[in-house]
Amino acid sequence: MSSYLTFNNILAGLVLLVCLALGLHMMLSHQRQQRVNQGLRRLAWRSQDLVQRLRQWRRSKAVEKSAAAQAAQAIARAKSKKLDGTWDGNVYRPKEFDRKKRD
Repeated sequence: MSSYLTFNNILAGLVLLVCLALGLHMMLSHQRQQRVNQGLRRLAWRSQDLVQRLRQWRRSKAVEKSAAAQAAQAIARAKSKKLDGTWDGNVYRPKEFDRKKRD
């Protein structure tokens, strides 16, 4: 069973495209060649910038996830301690500071 999309055929097609692109580039005038080269450089810079932003975004998401996990662990440790007081959300109110007992 023979397939048209073999590695050799794909590689040959890519080489043909590169050769055609280089041939067309050589047919351009010097000024147009410079313009095309400048546009390709800009495209390369933009793609590198996009890849860099994507990597940074993924890193920041990992850092946010780690920070949230560490905060949850710290809250769990604080709540697990046997203290004489009450929790109101994330605020701890010790009984020794209760106004009713002081007055």
